[in-house]
Amino acid sequence: MQSVHYCTVKIKYIHITGLRLPFYKTILCLYMNEKKNKRISKDEWLACALKALESLGIDGVRVDKLARELGVARSGFYWHFKDRQELLTDMLEYWAHEYTEVVTENKALIEGPPVQRLENVMRTVRDYELNRYEAAIFIWSQSDPVVREAFDIAYKKRLDFIGNIFSELGFKGDEKDMRAQFFMGYLAWEYTGFCSQSKAKHDRLLKSRLRLLTEK
Repeated sequence: MQSVHYCTVKIKYIHITGLRLPFYKTILCLYMNEKKNKRISKDEWLACALKALESLGIDGVRVDKLARELGVARSGFYWHFKDRQELLTDMLEYWAHEYTEVVTENKALIEGPPVQRLENVMRTVRDYELNRYEAAIFIWSQSDPVVREAFDIAYKKRLDFIGNIFSELGFKGDEKDMRAQFFMGYLAWEYTGFCSQSKAKHDRLLKSRLRLLTEK
């Protein structure tokens, strides 16, 4: 449905049946209000919220700011969320799925030779920036026990997943745990600490790191 609006516009002259009318006239403007009619998916709201968390911290994740960033009216938020708290809860679940379970439950990453699977995980996390929000989520978790619990659960899933691959390579006990923790620790903070390096250097270090961790 179209929205009808009255607006004042500056024009030099309006010609109507040969008459010239003055400089300023209030005229009837009929147009689609794109901002109000634009439909944003729930995932788009959540992705925008994560970006706000990264740049502004948890206090910066506000409905008004997200709406402005997405270019929509605030009312669009309530199609998907009851309130801000529900947004934060869903954002945490979204992070756990999109940045952990897409790896640990990905069939393409659980089949094939162990060393190749480890390399595939490293490249997938790096190329799709699945480690982008680690620091932001961790900082948030320091002031919220619920977030800390979710953070710890996500990391346990990752460590179990990677640890099982190292087990397939014959590593056990502390040797397995050290390799899994080193692998996960570097991977998790690579975006935050080493994102300025060139892709060529990333590739060289990735190969060296993989060789270091998998050779006996």
